[in-house]
Amino acid sequence: MRMGNEHVMGVYVIWKFAKNKAAAKKYIVDQQLAYRQHFLQSKFYNFPAFTGAIKGGFKTIRKMAAADKHKPRGKYTVLTTIAEKFTTNLGYPGYSNAAIDEIFNRYLIPQMFAQVAQGKQSPADAVGDFDKEFKRIHRKWRSQGLV
Repeated sequence: MRMGNEHVMGVYVIWKFAKNKAAAKKYIVDQQLAYRQHFLQSKFYNFPAFTGAIKGGFKTIRKMAAADKHKPRGKYTVLTTIAEKFTTNLGYPGYSNAAIDEIFNRYLIPQMFAQVAQGKQSPADAVGDFDKEFKRIHRKWRSQGLV
């Protein structure tokens, strides 16, 4: 199958020094499990992390996006299709973490592909070289207890 990663993803954290961690955790959970208003207030840009976060799932999301009155009408139905069928989280098929974030933000995978596309490396050599860097990044974050 062909899948792409989201280019923008919201990440929520609670600082160690937060005064009311329990309320902060509850807020994040409540927001993510009942995402309808957040989706509407974002003007259909921020899709829910979980299909069930908007009652009716993508069937409802498609209806909401199609009802947008701003021109050109229906422009958000394209984003809905892409979100539903062609995108996934960073780290897929697993979860995202600090190592995946660093690899993504340093554009290492596009660089690996560019090396091959420009004829600078064979596919096998590019994978081998970048695999060493990926492993180094994972070791760094694992040593900090973040992977």
